[in-house]
Amino acid sequence: MENQDTSRLDECGLTSYLKDALTIMLESRPTDPMHFLTEYFHMVANGASPSHRAYRYLRLCPQDRNMFMDNLAAAYTLLDAEGGSVGMTGKEYMMLLRQLCADFPEVIVQILFQVLGKSETETVTFQDFSGGIRACMTYEEFLEEAENLFYDHTDGSSGTLSKQVLKKLIARLARKSLPVDEER
Repeated sequence: MENQDTSRLDECGLTSYLKDALTIMLESRPTDPMHFLTEYFHMVANGASPSHRAYRYLRLCPQDRNMFMDNLAAAYTLLDAEGGSVGMTGKEYMMLLRQLCADFPEVIVQILFQVLGKSETETVTFQDFSGGIRACMTYEEFLEEAENLFYDHTDGSSGTLSKQVLKKLIARLARKSLPVDEER
């Protein structure tokens, strides 16, 4: 009987979704697992785009956690499988980066795209994918930290920093952005 039940789940395509949902939930450990599963199946039922699903993988945990690399690989594999070629297209890559950089000023997004140098029809390797995603997320963390530091150190009324405080904050941000073995 159990084998028939499993076969029925496979026929309906549910096995892969159940495995995916449980794997993601166990890896990310949401505070409200029932809400997480509800959101996951709502996304599946409404036919979320591969780009949106890849975005969700990338947002499951911060990039400094071990699970991030697994999520990065899962996002790449998801988008790679959709194109039917070896690697994803530049178009898919740029769509995903736009989602990740939605809060960035447009000029920053354009510079990022120029630096990455991928056309819409070009194949994106995992190495290029990983580098671009991590650069985008690192820049996002840097901007958030800079904003937090600015608001923590402004005088409230004018929104300005003294030159001395600004220099200290820049030095602090620079130290945070260095790999651990390069810090002094």
